[in-house]
Amino acid sequence: MIQKSCPEQKENYSVQAMNQFVLILLAAIAVASTISEKPDFAVGRFYRAISADHLSEVLENAQRLARIINGASLEIGLTDGTIPSDSVVSEILHMGPVKPSEVINMDSAVLENEMSYLNDLPASLESSKKISDLDTRLILLEDMQEAYSFMKTFSDLPGKTEYSKSLDELKTIGTARNGLVQFKSTVTYLNTFLTGLKDIPEDANDQTILAEKPKFQFFEQNTLQETETKAKGLDPTLSKLRSPVVIPEQSKFVDILFSESELRTRLTTGMTYDDKHLKSVESNFHKVSDASKKLVNSLSYFKLIQALTKERKTLQKGTQIYTCGFPGGAVDVEKLTSDTNNEWIQKRIENGSIVCENLKKAFDPFKSFTEKLKQVNTAWAPLDDPSNQKSFESILSILLRVEEVSKNKDAASTTVDSLKKCDETVESYPGYSISNVEGTRKSMVSLNMKIREMRSLEYVDQLKDLGIFKADFDTTGKSDEAVIGMIREVSKKLKTDEKYKNLFNGVSRLLSELEDTIKIIDAIPTLVSQIDLNEVEAYHKKVNLPNYLGLYKCLSDIPGEASAVKRTIETVHALRNFSSNGENAIVSSILESRDFLKSSVGSLDKIKNIKTQESMALKRSFPNSKESSRKLGIAVQGLLNIRKIREFRENLKPLLEKVEEIQKAASGLELKDQDALKKLSGIKNSLNSLFSGIDSFLVELDGIRVKRGLSGDSGFRIFEKVFQSAGKVQGVQIDRKDMENVKEAMKNLNTAQQSQFAQSENALKVLEDLDLEFARFGFLDAVPVLKDVDKFFTDFLGSISASKLPSPTLRTPNSPTINSTEVNQETIAPGAGSPWYINWWLILIGVTLVFAIVGFVAWFCFCKKKKKDETAKLEEGRASPESKNAKNTQEVKNDATTPVPKEEEEELKTPLEPGPGTSEGKAPEAENPPPRDAAPTAPKEIKATAQPAGPANSGNERSLQKTQKTYNERMALLIHTLNVIVDFIERAFMPYDWINDQRIRFNAKERNYLIEWKRNFSDQKRTFHFYIIPEHMPRLIGFENSYIFATEFEFEGRKWITTQVWKKRVPALFQTYFYFLTHSYLHKRVDFLSLIGYFLRQDCFQKTFASERN
Repeated sequence: MIQKSCPEQKENYSVQAMNQFVLILLAAIAVASTISEKPDFAVGRFYRAISADHLSEVLENAQRLARIINGASLEIGLTDGTIPSDSVVSEILHMGPVKPSEVINMDSAVLENEMSYLNDLPASLESSKKISDLDTRLILLEDMQEAYSFMKTFSDLPGKTEYSKSLDELKTIGTARNGLVQFKSTVTYLNTFLTGLKDIPEDANDQTILAEKPKFQFFEQNTLQETETKAKGLDPTLSKLRSPVVIPEQSKFVDILFSESELRTRLTTGMTYDDKHLKSVESNFHKVSDASKKLVNSLSYFKLIQALTKERKTLQKGTQIYTCGFPGGAVDVEKLTSDTNNEWIQKRIENGSIVCENLKKAFDPFKSFTEKLKQVNTAWAPLDDPSNQKSFESILSILLRVEEVSKNKDAASTTVDSLKKCDETVESYPGYSISNVEGTRKSMVSLNMKIREMRSLEYVDQLKDLGIFKADFDTTGKSDEAVIGMIREVSKKLKTDEKYKNLFNGVSRLLSELEDTIKIIDAIPTLVSQIDLNEVEAYHKKVNLPNYLGLYKCLSDIPGEASAVKRTIETVHALRNFSSNGENAIVSSILESRDFLKSSVGSLDKIKNIKTQESMALKRSFPNSKESSRKLGIAVQGLLNIRKIREFRENLKPLLEKVEEIQKAASGLELKDQDALKKLSGIKNSLNSLFSGIDSFLVELDGIRVKRGLSGDSGFRIFEKVFQSAGKVQGVQIDRKDMENVKEAMKNLNTAQQSQFAQSENALKVLEDLDLEFARFGFLDAVPVLKDVDKFFTDFLGSISASKLPSPTLRTPNSPTINSTEVNQETIAPGAGSPWYINWWLILIGVTLVFAIVGFVAWFCFCKKKKKDETAKLEEGRASPESKNAKNTQEVKNDATTPVPKEEEEELKTPLEPGPGTSEGKAPEAENPPPRDAAPTAPKEIKATAQPAGPANSGNERSLQKTQKTYNERMALLIHTLNVIVDFIERAFMPYDWINDQRIRFNAKERNYLIEWKRNFSDQKRTFHFYIIPEHMPRLIGFENSYIFATEFEFEGRKWITTQVWKKRVPALFQTYFYFLTHSYLHKRVDFLSLIGYFLRQDCFQKTFASERN
């Protein structure tokens, strides 16, 4: 027994030594491959930037990706004609609705002639003092025509009677003062008590808190009940305070008196009408009408230029369709070359240098396009000059006036005669002054302001029932320790609990409103006493003359469009004052750019005829490019918008921090302005929520890290978390009409308050320019696009490689060995560089390995010789399984030298159709190859029919099964086979995929499944053209990178692991092979390694390398 066990023990020692050597070798290779690769400095910078300004770093990389994808989409669309060249140029140059063809087709000669006519027109218009006075009179009469809407009730002065009644009621408002003063004292104590509780420090000792106990008990027993009682008894007082709210509206009758006085003052001088001057006025009308016909082309050109300049100035939101990845226009297009050279981009793409090099070639046609765009932008530089814009707007204004009055030429001439007749019906105009009423009106205005300043005291209703707070203050039967805990709890709630925070803020606000209301009540009696309605009544009687008021009725009966004469006369006056300082710079720049625009469109049209390998590969690799580009581009624009809002947040503070102050100061404004400014509260709350959302997004963004080596974070899907986080930010929708009303109210407020809130008004302009509607950016819609983007880069590389490489030729083992470097030579594009870099670490490791291998070989040979001698004695007298296996090995080697006829080798290049007799779920048996003259026999099929391991016993513990070889022989065969079949790599499938493909060929129902999983799981791969089904993907234990480029599956009742053959020029596969071996040795889960021979299917075979696992 001892003698028999010695060889086994020595063999175990040899195995252990071999294991240790393999582990050392693997570790060395892993270290060498890691440190010899170029360090990922771009990713390192990405990590460091996260702590400083992660958002800017993410934005830079996201913009690069969006530009590359948009470039690919543009080239595909331009090539197949689905994207119009005209639209692309319009979007990139930010032309809005203007199309390049419209600018290109502008006739400079026509424009020059019409501008010359416009410059001569002012001198042809008739002008004199009499004509000017007649113009003024006609305009005044039309103003009176519009005033009839309120003058028709002038004789009754509506609202005066109601106003007088409200003044009488207001005289008794002083009776409400006592009730307010008493209630104010209660609210003051309530506010003081709550403030004291809130200000108790969290670390206050028990003695300090216990000192508050008497106040606490008094508040519960007296203050709460007293507050409720007085609040309920305040209803009559509140009713009296709210009744005067209608007084400002009722007082408008006095405004009618002052409007009438202003118009009548301008009419006191009589007007003598003569036919000569009337004909001169009408002659001017006709000249303006004729000008509108002669300037029609210029007007259309100027409107076109106006739309172009407005669009470039404001950059309307959401107008891009095909160029969402180029929000910066031509500047972004120019960055395509640098984007493809970017190291970070290349690191996120498998074989990134190859892909980006070919993308750069694909984008070459855009270089000419970019140069043309630069010429257009240079020509359009004057468009941004404010002085040029002002000159252009003055010309456009004249043209628009001329166009407008041309529509009313006949109506204006007819209306002049009707106005003259109405004016002549008035015998005399009242000559009374309204100065006696001015004092009363001033007092009425002051009273209106005070009434508008009165507070609603709405929070009084909330104090009528405080039952929800009483339980927290009930100290009945409580010990001092319990009371201390209660006081601490209430103090904490005043800072954190919404219910208590609302109580505290409401009481504080109510106290301020009570103080202001009491002051207003004190001021009202004085103002009421200064209002003398008798003066108003006396003045009204003097001017309420039927003959004079009949003029308004006569004017209102004139048919036709209102103010037709006024607009025509104003146009004549504008033309008289018009003077052009030569050719306008903006118009000249537009005309100058026509040829450049035409060249820009032409350079894109040429792309339709480009049929390079790179261009064709783009179309094949990116079927949904247009939609993917749009969604990704818009989402990246959303990230840019987040940064913009973040940067302008400080500029909004002068508005948001003064909302309450603004609303308080606006109490003297008209009711519509007050209502408009009340909307600032809602805008403020919405913006605060937006800022909070952006802050949360930035916190989440700072926590996002790129996990290299994990399949879920491979490629550009790292942006998934960024877009998902950005999608949580809720935007703000501000109604355009509300914003206009707020702007108008702010303007009126600053006029009334001597520009006290000028900074707030400027902040409102900043707010208007921000894009707050985040829903349109579709962050979540961009998430699935990232998967398509990764697939595009992979498919693009495969398509490029397929177009450059010859069809792969399947070789038999007896063919001459081909150097693997030659086989894969075309997979690395010129200039891409080798993935291995020599450095001193590699040299040091190489020298160490040389000495280690030399020593190990010497030791191993010595141990091998001793082991063979001892094993020979044990095996004496019986047949040796090893000799049989050696014989089989020798047969394989002999077969390896057998050449394959050329015609058969050609047939192997294309998979054959399934032959008869095949069945579902089983690979077909190979047909015998045809006989060949003077050629050795074809290689035999070696089937994967390894025997299962039997139960352990004394016999099989010390002997090998007949189908097994010794450990060293298996390792020798393994290494030998590896070197032999390294050149026989079918690029199309992984080993399992090939087997599955053969099986599915004969099952029509499952054919679509094969295609589907190739498409759906294309991101589960390490190199192009190889696919792994996730449920068949084994994982390693004990490695940082747990991904193994292998497939685990069940075949003929056994579990198998298949791996791609070792390819020295593909580091990912190189490392995967050693990960697989290490997994096998470390965990002792692989019972034996064997070479699966040829999976024959007629004359087509695929070499695979596999291991069987129990």
